Amino acid sequence: MKFKFKRRKRIFRELVGILIIVCLLVGGYFGLQFFLNTDMPLVAVVSGSMYPTLKVGDLVVVKGAPPAEIQEGDIIVFEATESGYGTYWVHRVIEVRVLPDGTRLFITKGDKNAGPDSAPVSEDKIHGRVIYIIPFIGFLIMDPIFLFILLLSIIIIILLWPEMRKKGSSR
Repeated sequence: MKFKFKRRKRIFRELVGILIIVCLLVGGYFGLQFFLNTDMPLVAVVSGSMYPTLKVGDLVVVKGAPPAEIQEGDIIVFEATESGYGTYWVHRVIEVRVLPDGTRLFITKGDKNAGPDSAPVSEDKIHGRVIYIIPFIGFLIMDPIFLFILLLSIIIIILLWPEMRKKGSSR
């Protein structure tokens, strides 16, 4: 009876530990949103249009920036109007146009693309400027099944590790 209680207590502690880790990750993402002043602080690169600067699978860290601070040469994340709602592109600003009313339009282009994007980007579609690139980590975000399997594997290892250690030390 005492053994079952200890085992349940240990499993409960491990589950609480996993829950704390998940809460820290989620809280960390919301913290990044707050401190980087953007709703999209992390974006995975899903196409080769920015090669060689950005490669498919790179993860970019995005910081919100007022439109007046975005200059030619900056890499920005924006909602693509030509491909519909919910599609985000990561391209370089090649020209900034200021309209008579003071609003700005940004002409963008992928580094690998032959010409500029077909539609200018209005300032309300911009989510921020790329400030850091983390190679390969974007693959985790691009494929949610892979991320789920990875997290499930980590949880299983955490839960089974003490049992495997006990069996190894009893020999």
